[in-house]
Amino acid sequence: MSDIDLAKVKILPRLADFLDPERGDPIPDDLIGAKIVAMGCVAPQDAIEGGGLAIDYCRPGNEITRRIVFAFNELGMWVVHPRA
Repeated sequence: MSDIDLAKVKILPRLADFLDPERGDPIPDDLIGAKIVAMGCVAPQDAIEGGGLAIDYCRPGNEITRRIVFAFNELGMWVVHPRA
């Protein structure tokens, strides 16, 4: 770990791509500004690469819960389950 102040680093509006951080897939628009209902990893029996990061959320002004699941490895991050 480095001495970088993570509270001050620039946030790229893209998914991680080790080969070109400026060209990763964009963060889904409806996730920005959404209310996070639940967030965590995927259960081991359903595991995906990198353990997975699941986010349940509601878009602004809407109470329907949607889910997006990200997988990741040392080369980057990608969506494995799009918004429902």
